[in-house]
Amino acid sequence: MRILIVNAHSSTPENQKAFQGLLVCIKEVYFRFLNHSLTIQQILKQHNGLLEIKDEYIVRTKDTIDDFLYDAATSFSQTNPGLRFDSLDFVIVSGDLHILPWHSSNFKVLTLLRMCLKVKKCLFAIGFAMQALVYLSASNLDHVLLFLLTNLKRLIRQSM
Repeated sequence: MRILIVNAHSSTPENQKAFQGLLVCIKEVYFRFLNHSLTIQQILKQHNGLLEIKDEYIVRTKDTIDDFLYDAATSFSQTNPGLRFDSLDFVIVSGDLHILPWHSSNFKVLTLLRMCLKVKKCLFAIGFAMQALVYLSASNLDHVLLFLLTNLKRLIRQSM
């Protein structure tokens, strides 16, 4: 099973410690599940010689997920990352609640979440990632540019 775990937390020591705690929790829960399913694996292996499961945890930051992103409508239009994304069984994205989903630094994470929704990939969204899912759902999976009122006033003044 291939699991992509994306760290979208800020680089403060407190947030990184929280993310490391999450990693420990994920591996512990999965290990307990795996121990339960070992009996099933052994039975199938004896009968058919099938089901050899190798686990792979791929941990990335929100800035280093380019090799899993494919979206023809954006700059991520190479097919190899799309094939890597297809090989994933599960995606986990966790981030700080103080991060705004529509901020330009989160474009890659939004693209990954949009891909998961489009192909119905198993996704566990925590914190910021859950807010980003709500944002994507509200914008019909499109990346909508939002302007603050002050920026809008400045643009109007510049055009006059």
